Amino acid sequence: MFPKTFEINRERDITECAEQSFPLLKEQTALSLAHLLAVTDYNSVDDFSVKGKNGRYYKPSARFPGANHISLLAATKSWRTDETMDKARKAAKYAYELMCDVDSYITFKKPAEFGGGFVGPFNYNWQALTPVTEKKLYAIINDSYPFRFAFWLGSVSGVPDFVRQSTGTYEVLADLLQKGNIENLLSKKAFRAFRQVMGKEPDMRKKNAAKCDLTYAILRACFDVLA
Repeated sequence: MFPKTFEINRERDITECAEQSFPLLKEQTALSLAHLLAVTDYNSVDDFSVKGKNGRYYKPSARFPGANHISLLAATKSWRTDETMDKARKAAKYAYELMCDVDSYITFKKPAEFGGGFVGPFNYNWQALTPVTEKKLYAIINDSYPFRFAFWLGSVSGVPDFVRQSTGTYEVLADLLQKGNIENLLSKKAFRAFRQVMGKEPDMRKKNAAKCDLTYAILRACFDVLA
């Protein structure tokens, strides 16, 4: 087995090599950064999108960072300087402030020459960046939709450092994990849904395996933020 540091360095080296070797990757990274920094041109969601009868969609040529842009920036390093990271953090904060109360998806309207209609959405989950209290976390766990907790936990896991707005959510999760009873808070349906979405252990019927899955998922969400 290679030490963990070797694995991390190897992954970083592969990413850096890919950025240098593939002009398309470099081009798309620059485009993603441009979409993120463009948010400061807007004062509201109506500045870059339109609410039509079929839902909200982006205005032609509007730039706003989607999940694909944020993911690419999170996976690449070549764009990161002290100056661009500072701009990225400020832009992400501004994007969050614009989107944190928007509860609808934004799609793309295809030009008529491409058949019309809508594609997407490819939205980043800005709403998930809002820190949750313990009371709010209990509400998520006890939501009538059994997949709510699993999808929410996935959305707060692996949030890039330049996008993350607060450590509050992770502190609440860590505190709940320390109390040692979070697996008893989930209903059977919610636990089953969680394991379908985020399960790792092969035997879903073993209680200890189920607890390990939940513990691992929460630790994974919290580690990079609180370690």
